[in-house]
Parts: sequence; C-alpha cells; structure tokens
Amino acid sequence: MDGFETIGWPKRWQLSRFCRGRGIKLLVTCHQDMGFDHRFDTSTSPELLKRIAFHLLGQWSEEYRVGPTFVHQLAISLPDFSGISNNHGGNLREALFSLYDWFEAKRPMHSGGTAGTTENTETIGTEASKLPVLRG
Repeated sequence: MDGFETIGWPKRWQLSRFCRGRGIKLLVTCHQDMGFDHRFDTSTSPELLKRIAFHLLGQWSEEYRVGPTFVHQLAISLPDFSGISNNHGGNLREALFSLYDWFEAKRPMHSGGTAGTTENTETIGTEASKLPVLRG
C-alpha cells in the first residue's frame, strides 16, 4: 500500500489486523516509521529527479519521433531540479507531478494556441502541436 501513513491510525490498525488474520503479507510505502520491519529504505535527490526527467524525456522523444532541436530546446528550458526538489520537501512523486505540469504547460492548448511563457515557447509550441495531448 502506497502512502500508508496518510490514512488514520484506526484504518491502519484495521488493515493490519485484517491482513494478519488471513495470513496476508502487507507491504507499505511510507515517509516515516510505521512500526513494521524495514525491507529497504530509499532516498531522493535533485540529481535523481534530473536523471528520471531526462530518461523520460528521451523515451518520450523516441516514442513520438520528436526532432532533436525540439528536445534540446525543451531540455535547456527545464526548471531548476534542486528548487523543485526543495519545494516538495524531497518528495520525488510530487516533484515529478510538478515537472509533468511544467511539461504540459509547454505544449499548445486544445484550441491550437500556445501555452507557457518562456522565450522558447513559440518554437517548442510549433513542433509540439503535432503531438498527442497527454492530459485530457
């Protein structure tokens, strides 16, 4: 279960009891100690966020056969990864959501207009208009 710490203690207790009573193993992800045996700990960093973002950008550009000029312009206009990471308290999931919203803002709107406010928007918007919209 993802985000185990976000549900109230009565529900956590109920779920734990339910699983234990039926011999079901419960694997949880959380941002704090919940009293279970630890299987592994992970950590995040702005560098990890950057590597993931560039990996996803590369996959996306290959899948949609995006030209290298567009990808380069998009890559150099990416926001500051340290700032995004710090804004979300190191929460990688929230930082990726933020990057997703930034990415979508660079794409043209449904009406054919352009979105975003950077100096590269016109060039980026022209090529991006040929691509499917990721969020409806």
